[in-house]
Amino acid sequence: MAVQPDKRPKQAQDEAAGTNVTERFRHGNYWLGALAMLPNPVSYTIRRDGSALYQGDVWYDHTRRWTTTRGGVDHWDVGPLECLTWWANAR
Repeated sequence: MAVQPDKRPKQAQDEAAGTNVTERFRHGNYWLGALAMLPNPVSYTIRRDGSALYQGDVWYDHTRRWTTTRGGVDHWDVGPLECLTWWANAR
């Protein structure tokens, strides 16, 4: 007997598998998203309300600091929210 394809909507499939992106931190219109299945992510995508595209990244680097980059400038901080705040204000 053949395996039947999953006929649920893509969003329902992602939520069931934990592969949907959830909001973790917010600063104004910008927010950090990570996969729902990761309880303590080491990287986030920067997203903006109303846009499906990601704007940038925040990650925990090999020097044990949270890092982000905007306009070719690297920034290190104590946490992902602080990096997002700097990134949003560095326009």
